[in-house]
Amino acid sequence: MMRKFAYALLSVLIVGLTLLGCKIFTEAGMDTWYPMAQKPMFTPPDYVFPIAWSIIYAMLILTAYRIFYYRLGSPIIVLFIIQQTLQVLWCMVFFGMQNYLMGLMVLLMLDLTVLILIFRLQNPDIISARLMYPYFIWLLFATYLNLGFIF
Repeated sequence: MMRKFAYALLSVLIVGLTLLGCKIFTEAGMDTWYPMAQKPMFTPPDYVFPIAWSIIYAMLILTAYRIFYYRLGSPIIVLFIIQQTLQVLWCMVFFGMQNYLMGLMVLLMLDLTVLILIFRLQNPDIISARLMYPYFIWLLFATYLNLGFIF
């Protein structure tokens, strides 16, 4: 029982730190340049983003928990931490620095990392892999939106 609680706490902590970092950088952009920016076609209304991200972060917490609980191994843990770090880095570069091209490069690395993570999760824990699908789809949509800021 204590192990389950420790893994749950660790999962919330890791994803929570990602959420906090993303929130800080995203709000910096939302309070300054983003509301007036020319947005790409199919950009959802602002209220959609917190709903989508709340669902995604909940699924990421569950995925992290399953990774730790089922002891899926250090390479998978490292990939999970890398994708969380890239998520914060993208928010910093895109929203904080307004560097769309560098943001796209970070986002492409994030896309690839999540795709690799999904493939690595398929065999030991298909549920964890499937929990990552909505995140991956949302990231592909974010990649399209980021491209729209460049072209």
